[in-house]
Amino acid sequence: MDGVHSGYKGLFTAKIYGRKFLRRRIRYYSHSSASFNPCILVLELSGDIHPHPGPVSNPRRSGKGRHTLLVLTINARSLNNKLRDFQSMVYTSDCDVVVVSESWLTPSVLNKEILPNGYDIYRCDRQDGKRGGGVLIAIKNEIESKRRKELESNCEIVVCEIHISKGMKLIICGFYRPPSSKNEYLMNFGNSLENIVRDGTPVILCGDFNFPEIDWELQVAPGCDNLPNIFCDMINDAFLSQMNYSPTRVSDSTSNILDLVFTNLPDQLYGLSTFDCQLNTDHLGISFFLKTTVKRTKFSRSVYNFKKADFDGLRETLAHTPFEMLLDCDDIDQCWEKWKDVFLTTAEMFIPKCKVRDAKAPKWIDGDVINLSKCKNRMWKKAKKSNLTSDWENYRTIRKQLKTLTKKKYREHLATMQDELKDNPSKFWSFYRATTKTARIPKIVHLSGEKASTPSAKADMFNKFFASVFQKSDHGAEINHDVFHPRVDELHNLHVTVEDILSVLKAINPSKASGPDQIPGRILKECANEIAPSLTQIINLSLRIGMLPKEWKWANVVPVFKKGDVENVTNYRPISLLSVVEKVVERCVFDKFFPFVASRVYHLQHGFMKGRSTVTQLLEIVHLLTKSIDEKGQTDIAFLDFSKAFDSVSHLSMMDKLYAAGIRGSLLKWFGSYLHDRKQRVVLDGKCSEWLDVTSGVPQGSILGPALFVLFINDMPDVISESGTLALFADDAKCLRTINSDADCVALQRDLNNLTTWSAEWKLPFNIDKCTISTVTTKRNPVSFIYEIANCVIKRVNEQRDLGVHITSNATFNEHIYIQINKANKMLGFIRRTVSREKCLLPTMKSLYCALVRSNLEYASEVWSPKSITLIKKIERVQRRATRILLPELEYVERLQQFDVPPLLHRRELKDLTTFYRMKQGLYNCNVDSYVEFCSDTRLRSTAQGKLKTPKCRTEHFRATYFNRITYLWNNLPEQIRTFNGSVAIFKRSCREYYKTIPYDPDRPRVTWDP
Repeated sequence: MDGVHSGYKGLFTAKIYGRKFLRRRIRYYSHSSASFNPCILVLELSGDIHPHPGPVSNPRRSGKGRHTLLVLTINARSLNNKLRDFQSMVYTSDCDVVVVSESWLTPSVLNKEILPNGYDIYRCDRQDGKRGGGVLIAIKNEIESKRRKELESNCEIVVCEIHISKGMKLIICGFYRPPSSKNEYLMNFGNSLENIVRDGTPVILCGDFNFPEIDWELQVAPGCDNLPNIFCDMINDAFLSQMNYSPTRVSDSTSNILDLVFTNLPDQLYGLSTFDCQLNTDHLGISFFLKTTVKRTKFSRSVYNFKKADFDGLRETLAHTPFEMLLDCDDIDQCWEKWKDVFLTTAEMFIPKCKVRDAKAPKWIDGDVINLSKCKNRMWKKAKKSNLTSDWENYRTIRKQLKTLTKKKYREHLATMQDELKDNPSKFWSFYRATTKTARIPKIVHLSGEKASTPSAKADMFNKFFASVFQKSDHGAEINHDVFHPRVDELHNLHVTVEDILSVLKAINPSKASGPDQIPGRILKECANEIAPSLTQIINLSLRIGMLPKEWKWANVVPVFKKGDVENVTNYRPISLLSVVEKVVERCVFDKFFPFVASRVYHLQHGFMKGRSTVTQLLEIVHLLTKSIDEKGQTDIAFLDFSKAFDSVSHLSMMDKLYAAGIRGSLLKWFGSYLHDRKQRVVLDGKCSEWLDVTSGVPQGSILGPALFVLFINDMPDVISESGTLALFADDAKCLRTINSDADCVALQRDLNNLTTWSAEWKLPFNIDKCTISTVTTKRNPVSFIYEIANCVIKRVNEQRDLGVHITSNATFNEHIYIQINKANKMLGFIRRTVSREKCLLPTMKSLYCALVRSNLEYASEVWSPKSITLIKKIERVQRRATRILLPELEYVERLQQFDVPPLLHRRELKDLTTFYRMKQGLYNCNVDSYVEFCSDTRLRSTAQGKLKTPKCRTEHFRATYFNRITYLWNNLPEQIRTFNGSVAIFKRSCREYYKTIPYDPDRPRVTWDP
């Protein structure tokens, strides 16, 4: 027969195409007698062929493996309330690709909520806000894939490209056609299809096409030029074969083939069958295998198996190790290498290593769920084949058991997560980040027109970009000590004790990643007593000779996504993973060095300073702005942004700043060694880039880096005129001035010119595109002026986000409040999708709400807390919704009692009081006496002790700002609370008990401080 086929193949091809017997190609369908194939035609003439020939499943490839691709396609009819069942279906089947039509998703649903692990998700959600529709394709992340948006058109379609073996590609398409769609919708699909098949790439097209009238055996429909026949012509013109002949929507009266599978590789597609996808949808799912060699990239890493560690044996051995003999030299690199080699060799004797990979499935999908799912699938096939009532009953029983088991396992997972929130918060936040954040770097990234797809190439591209922002090396140049520096106290050297090192070692976070030396923090912490003396010897040697071991100056860099195009390398920032031992050294140096210079730090620098924060700076700035408005004034404020500030710091200039701060001798030399000759590499998916020199900047992710940067810009306010103000928070700067006339505007411009000169002198340029100017006033005709930086006009804005709070031109916070409410509602929606359908325990719901919703909603509430009843009620609705999820039958006040939480209105006032108490006790480094004044005790009755003087305010807006409203809140407290001088915890507890006595009407809420 092979001879017959080969002999006739050329003959038929020549006659048919040469004589133009056919004006268009006859369809080839492996399951259809209408198909055209020379071999089949010869066999039909011989009279020994089955009327429906097609590929027969090969037993050797009936299962999934390296040479097959398992694909599922389903109509979900909304995934929103079926995420647990969907995850169970995907992970238990271990499919490579899943195509979903009618996903009904909205942008508020995050990809990580849909499939937390193991899959790259590509979506097309409806953009018009109407319910329904939507297409999703999920592809295993061990398979290289990308989206081909240029092949998509104005319809619900997703086109993805999979890289298979030897440079071959496969196009996977998901499509949904609404039953009511018009001709234009189908034409848009046709345009996409034409582009998809144009270059002959293998194609699989799946989805719900909603053409029940088409007879797929003959591929015809009643009528002539109607939509079904137009669709058939599109498929014929694309030379695709339809492979599914089983009904996918079955009811008591009808059965229709709505979900279809098309391909131009019919001989390689096998094992197609329908299945119950367990999503409470009226469609059956379709599964099939594609015979193709798939290139899978699986990443694994070697880690210490601490569960099998013998820490007692390790500690005993280290205690008897003669480290002092190894360290009997003045070569710091040699000492460190000897110590590290002995330590790691000893550790490996008592702690085995193992290979780990990223989890394929969530923890709650365990062996019990997988086994019962397989049993359910077997019963489905048996019942479908026999069609016996008993088999169908058995199937339904197991199906119900699987749904019950899935819910039970997920509830147990949530309960564990709640316990971890109390006992081990890091594990809970790992779950949160894994569910809400995009952790993986995309399969393909680009920089300046170049693309990279392999882990090594991507790592090199990221490292090249991160290194491109460094300034030219000034290593070897001399510090200019001739520059005038005020006479200051000097610090020449440091010495650490064993107790210093021991306290830092015991405070190590064991979950933090190790650096290039591969020494885990967990081992250092467990063996702190045994290694502290030898480490102290090494560190003191380093401080004495003013040099660090080379390895301490190496960093593994991890790219962290900021915002924008996820494939654009410029939208990532570097985080340096340093040696844990080196960070121990940094902590010891910081604790002794920074207190020496802290008193010289600019008083309006609130970044990285003890007792100061974003809130303390915002309170001071907002008070200044609103006071100006209360006095019918105007304030112009320039928001300044440095370009790659932490990476641009000149090492030589930093040394000069340290010298000016009084750092001398071996300590100054040590800082020079700390800054110079640093190297970094990017680590990505187990691959490392080449080492590149770090020629400028302070290490991000370090302990000393932020402190050094604060010192570097500490003289920046010196160039500002006396009546101007420069507020700093690390590299965030605001230059502002009260404006009464054009002369004040000119003075502010002069300050900006001086700042520009300063930035040029110290090689720390401004990012002019991100610098803005805002006029804060309620005047009808404010003084207007065009401000410039480096001869470039600064963009003028009416609203600016500063340290997480949106400041408007009238210094009100309505817009900020609405933004925060919107974010809180989105996060609450995430929690509801995560837990509510599982009827979780109330403590779990409370923990999630407090950690993820309320904490963000209340950020810096001291700055923006409203007096307006409308805004108060809108904010409170967030908590109303949260408590209603589990207790919908109770009134709000009763729900608050069940959850044991106060109204948000009362919580904001409690935060106001607690913040003021910290200021009063000196725990916050804020000059509170500049804003409030205590009444003189000699003139007061004993019942009025500890009260504040009431401020004079012209406007209600100014009276409602923090330092003014706090006087009313504080004076309303009982005397025993006002005069309390104990811990913050006891003060907060007393205030909470007091607020429980204050009546609260949820329908008519009002602040307690308003007379």
